[in-house]
Amino acid sequence: MNIITDRTKAPAKLRYRVSNNSGTINEEFGKDQQAAYDFANGMNETATIRGYFVFKKRGEWQTNTVFIDHVFK
Repeated sequence: MNIITDRTKAPAKLRYRVSNNSGTINEEFGKDQQAAYDFANGMNETATIRGYFVFKKRGEWQTNTVFIDHVFK
């Protein structure tokens, strides 16, 4: 599966997570893409926005990242 980098083409079912490069910030935003971008724009450092979906495989929950974007500071 290819990674999507255009936020307008991201599927509606994705969940969003915002993190920084050092890993000290890791916030979940559910399916609210705009809230993830608002939070990333408010950070004082570069933020990575990941869109992923959750699925169950062989009885275990797993995630698959299909969307990624960066907000550079």
